[in-house]
Amino acid sequence: MAVQLQIVFSDVEKKINKLKIIKDTIKQVLEDDEEYSSLMDKIKNTKLKADQAKFRILEKLSSEALEIEELKSDLKDDKTLLNDKAVADYLNGKDITVIDKKGFIYEPVLIIKYKKSKKKQAYDEDFFSR
Repeated sequence: MAVQLQIVFSDVEKKINKLKIIKDTIKQVLEDDEEYSSLMDKIKNTKLKADQAKFRILEKLSSEALEIEELKSDLKDDKTLLNDKAVADYLNGKDITVIDKKGFIYEPVLIIKYKKSKKKQAYDEDFFSR
């Protein structure tokens, strides 16, 4: 494990935790405010009415709604395939830019995300207390 990488990751974790604490504080103060709570209740009721109207309308357009869901699923699968193919081509030294029908060039943006695993490792508390 690269030490510099771990230091940056630890800093990110600290900032995420601090951000969460601040957001929770603001959320609590907002919830305690009568005017804000009243407005949020009105918004919630309005959204509920809008959802009910939307549901009523979509019942009449069930085939279109079903097609939307199928297209969303297909798009998700196609994007996964595109990303997998791009990574494979990139690792083989191939160009992975693509062009749309209007001639715009799309360049790759490689992103690495970290996901918490189920494994744990002992750590040095002195390292994290800096």
